[in-house]
This record gives sequence, structure tokens and C-alpha cells, in this order.
Amino acid sequence: MSDRQGGEMTNIVWIENQPQPAAHGGGPHPTDQTEFTIGELAREFGVTLRALRFYENKGFIAPRREKNMRFYSQKDRARIATILSGKKLGFTLAEIRTMIGGKDDTRNVESLRLSKEKCLEQIRMLEKQQLSIKDALAELWRIHADLSAEIVGVDWRDGVANVDQPQHVSRL
Repeated sequence: MSDRQGGEMTNIVWIENQPQPAAHGGGPHPTDQTEFTIGELAREFGVTLRALRFYENKGFIAPRREKNMRFYSQKDRARIATILSGKKLGFTLAEIRTMIGGKDDTRNVESLRLSKEKCLEQIRMLEKQQLSIKDALAELWRIHADLSAEIVGVDWRDGVANVDQPQHVSRL
């Protein structure tokens, strides 16, 4: 799906409900596994046990409990993947809750509309950040070039900088 913004094509990608491998290289569990322990999911997604308990406390996931053990379903696993993807994209937990539906997974037209608007809002914010980063990089490259030019003008005899007259970078 795409949206025109100021004559530019912007791709809009929905947050997938598929788990992604953790950054440390661990892959997802086989899909035929129906339940997961808190430790397995923490390792898979590269999060702490405390983070998973927090999501449980907030009603995002509801593991089955047996004595002191928590057993997470495929649905819980998918919701954790969605939460982490949403956070990575800069959404708040409240926004993520709206996007994935409430505790009962119900999504209505209003929540879909809000999700679409939030995605566009986040895209605009990230595009502004991207422009700021590009501007900062351009300025740093300019300063680097000025410093490099200044170093070229220095007499480096005996491994020591001998400068007849101080040279300054003008626009630091």
C-alpha cells in the first residue's frame, strides 16, 4: 500500500504479527511448538523476563500458569513480536494496543483508521528525523573537509606540527 505525500511515494508497511529473530542471532522457534516458557521467549526476542512480565501485567499477553511456571501460546508470541516491532517503529504502548486490538483482540473500523493515521504520523516524524540526520552528516563532512585542508597546510617535520601562523576553521 502506498500514499502520496508532497508528490513523493511513501510506502506504508503494517506491523506484522510474525516474530523476528533476536538481534543476537537466535532464530524463532519451530512453528509446530505450541507453548513457550518465559525464558525461551526472552532469548528469542532479546528482551528481559521483566519486560515480558510487564507486558503480561498490562494485559498484552496472557500466559497459562501452572504452579510457578508461565506458558505462552503462539498468540502470545505473535503479540510480543508485534509489540516489539511497534516499539522499534516508535509507537507508544497505548498506540500499539489500539493497533493490535484490546485484550480480546477486537479491531473495529475506528481502530483501523486510528492505526492508519498513527502510521502516517510516525512516517512524517521519522522522515523529519532523517532530514535532520542528513543535515548533521553534511555539516560534519564539511567540518571534516575543513580540518583535513588545515592539516595539509601544516608542516609536519619531525612528527611535530609547525605552524607559522595559527589557522582556524572558520565555521565551527
